[in-house]
Amino acid sequence: MRDAKSTILAEDDSLAENMQRAALHPLDQFRVFVALREKGQGDEEIAATFFVTPQVVKQRMKLTAVAPALLEPYAEDEMTLEQLIVFTVNPDHERQVQVWVAIRSSWNKEPYQIRRMLTETSARASDRRAVFVDVEAYETAGGTILHNLF
Repeated sequence: MRDAKSTILAEDDSLAENMQRAALHPLDQFRVFVALREKGQGDEEIAATFFVTPQVVKQRMKLTAVAPALLEPYAEDEMTLEQLIVFTVNPDHERQVQVWVAIRSSWNKEPYQIRRMLTETSARASDRRAVFVDVEAYETAGGTILHNLF
């Protein structure tokens, strides 16, 4: 009789083998990576198991910042991976959904337009207001910095 750990390893091996045979949809990769992280695996372990780079794992895990309501339109090919990725620049799920509703039927759904809408109240790092105060002081005062992993 196999113990739970060997069963989990067998499932992971099976998933990895299937990923090599037929590339998983990025959303499926994301879901598998999340499940493995919840089981305690780190990015390096997940990357080695699925023959991808740790950067790919980090990028897929960044999709946790996307509103769950946006994953379905992506799965149904209503938006591209590039469009979905852009939504990670703003952690506010409500704003993400607002932007998607606003552009869903628009002719201009380009990633740069989505990014512009999601960051319209943000200042660039090169903005003289941002240069005047250092990053540490800004964050200490409650400011947030948006990082683009992609």
